[in-house]
Amino acid sequence: MPRCPELLSYFLAFALLVGAISTDAGQPVRLDISRRNLENFLTDKEALTPYLRSDGSHSGLEDVFTLGAIDAPFAVFWDPQACRLIGILNLQQSKTSAPTPSPPTTGASPAGPNSEKVPSNPVPSSTEPYLLKAEGPFPLSKTIGGGGSPHFFGFRIVDGKPEFLYLCGLLHIEERLWLEDEGRILKQRFSVTHAPKGLEIALPLQWQNRITTSVGTVKNGILSVPSTATSEVVITYSLIPSATSQPGSHSTDSN
Repeated sequence: MPRCPELLSYFLAFALLVGAISTDAGQPVRLDISRRNLENFLTDKEALTPYLRSDGSHSGLEDVFTLGAIDAPFAVFWDPQACRLIGILNLQQSKTSAPTPSPPTTGASPAGPNSEKVPSNPVPSSTEPYLLKAEGPFPLSKTIGGGGSPHFFGFRIVDGKPEFLYLCGLLHIEERLWLEDEGRILKQRFSVTHAPKGLEIALPLQWQNRITTSVGTVKNGILSVPSTATSEVVITYSLIPSATSQPGSHSTDSN
């Protein structure tokens, strides 16, 4: 049974509307935010570390922030437990391969029978509904002063965009996410204080040809940002790849 209409109806019925955001094409993306319990769809060992139980199993994803828009082809997931972007779902592909979502939550509650169900066996890459799944450790773990596990303490809406607030070691981090160009572009903005040696931000390796950055340089999948530019770092993800993109390439925009 097609699942995409169910996902779209979920956004319509349950999401918290936070405003219309202008896009590069001049058409607004009406961004919706909700929080949900999901069964854990991550597969990378390091990315799964925050969810590891004492018996060796992994907990579900609790109160995950879900960002989407009625006409956008993708949904974005950000997890306050791991303090990171954990997934991007292709809604068109999910017509045949994505599970039916459970009702959203309004506060922290354990994953249970109504959590999202995902296939127990890996989905073939040709039908994989997730465009991105988190891999590796916490993205700022290589930054000096960013030792230990991140700690989420809240979020706010800034200019119609959700901004997540958390700490990691000495670092005070603000991370903002939003969609542009009818949901085909995802932007991620970091603003970090108490980082006198600058930032080291791990980027998804398989996305190197689809990412641009506003500052810094990229080498071996690590974005290095000087200490003078940590107040605003914008990473742009092209969710629909350009026909001219070359594997392994990236670009850095200078402001």
